[in-house]
Amino acid sequence: MAKLSLSNIGPMDNFIINGDMGIWQRGTSFATIASAAFSADRWEYQKSAAVVHTASQSSDVPTTAESNHESTYSLLLDVTTADAAVGSTDYASLLYSLEGVDTTPLVGHSITLSFWVKATKTGTYCISFNNKGDTKSYIVEYTVNTTATWEKKTMTLTLPSTDTWTADTTASLRIYFTLMAGTAYHNSADTWVSGLDLATSNQVNACDSTANDFRLAQVQLELGTRASVFKSRLTAQELALCQRYYQRLGLVANSPFGAGSLISTTTFIGHMPFIVSMRTSPTVTDTGNFHVRAAAGTLTASSVSFGGSRPEAVQIEATVTGATAGQGGTLRSSDANAYIEAAAEL
Repeated sequence: MAKLSLSNIGPMDNFIINGDMGIWQRGTSFATIASAAFSADRWEYQKSAAVVHTASQSSDVPTTAESNHESTYSLLLDVTTADAAVGSTDYASLLYSLEGVDTTPLVGHSITLSFWVKATKTGTYCISFNNKGDTKSYIVEYTVNTTATWEKKTMTLTLPSTDTWTADTTASLRIYFTLMAGTAYHNSADTWVSGLDLATSNQVNACDSTANDFRLAQVQLELGTRASVFKSRLTAQELALCQRYYQRLGLVANSPFGAGSLISTTTFIGHMPFIVSMRTSPTVTDTGNFHVRAAAGTLTASSVSFGGSRPEAVQIEATVTGATAGQGGTLRSSDANAYIEAAAEL
């Protein structure tokens, strides 16, 4: 997690959640990461290409002297299979999506994005700002001047009030950090254009060698035309904001998930509240081995399933053996590898 100073703790000045890359609920290393998968919370990897990346938590960060902020982690994309021949529909990027309720205060106003980047490949890179459904794009170029060196980048644009933006809990503003893009995704810079475009024709191919790394840190989106020093939230605040979209519970033996009843000798039904209310009714899945702790003892649980999902809670069902109908019980993890996850990502 980021080390905080009182001068760098701010309110909701930054519309990016986990811009300091401090929350990694899913793990810290993701070899052969798939398209649409997440690594650091809220950061989605997107690709349609032969390139293969490992996404991981990196302790290589801008120094406090450079950025006036002390970070602990950056997000690293490391090329493990290169793609030197970029097809017209090939692309690779990091994507951050904002909900409509968080985008609404920005619509019709100037906004400034700032971030620190450290890349092996020098040259022109692009950021693409997109609206609901990716029907409009605004591309901004920036330059990586020196290989493997932290550099701060800033850019300012206006979100036009005439475009389509949601004002609800669905995806609205989407920001692509492009590493490569084929001609099907090329368009002009510094103007709103129709369709999903990710880069100009000047975009480098940062995926053409297994020597290529791309690190991102201290990402901040603010109202106005000036980039301020990166401000952290308190750890508990940042985690709770991330848990609106994803929660992983467990990974400790005997973690309790939900209390309920043994409604028969073979069936347990319980209720599991989420840590915070989620963006929408999440998809809930389980991994590993579980048991039910009841007066009759420790009962092996199988065929764990979930129903009636709501933003606040979900119903748990499990098949057990040796139960006594009518007893209360609690579903628990059987070892430190078991967990339940709830996802309500944009």
